[in-house]
Amino acid sequence: MNFMAELHPFIVHFPIALLSLYIVLEVTTYFIKNDSLNNFTNWILLFAILMAVNAVLTGNQAEQAAFSVMQNAPGVVEEAIEHHEQYATYTLWYFLIVLVSRYYLLQKNKMTKPFKVLMIILALCGGILLFQTGLSGGKLVYKYGVGTELFNK
Repeated sequence: MNFMAELHPFIVHFPIALLSLYIVLEVTTYFIKNDSLNNFTNWILLFAILMAVNAVLTGNQAEQAAFSVMQNAPGVVEEAIEHHEQYATYTLWYFLIVLVSRYYLLQKNKMTKPFKVLMIILALCGGILLFQTGLSGGKLVYKYGVGTELFNK
């Protein structure tokens, strides 16, 4: 497995933590009206997306490394990898759209209560996507052994 592929398990936890923090902050900003907190929430979401890009890139390298060693592996493993990759890609694009929307609403001073509620709903739906991505990634490791020494044998 090459260096970038080996980084995936370490890098992937940063966007998970930061996106989870973003969701908590999004809910918090509904109750605490503070421009600094709103700006901080945007920065956390931006940093989470940047880390998610790194996670996707290293995940693609890990996928290539896995495919190179699983010549005789059942198709279900390949399908599980593709499933995880799809969820990760959807999650990344979803939160990028949320960031652009959030930034636009804040810059135009249109973050009214209805839009704030909408942002909370979008954040929680994104949390479901994030959960599914993590669940499918965990399944790859704990059910099929992808990325472990046992998988490489």
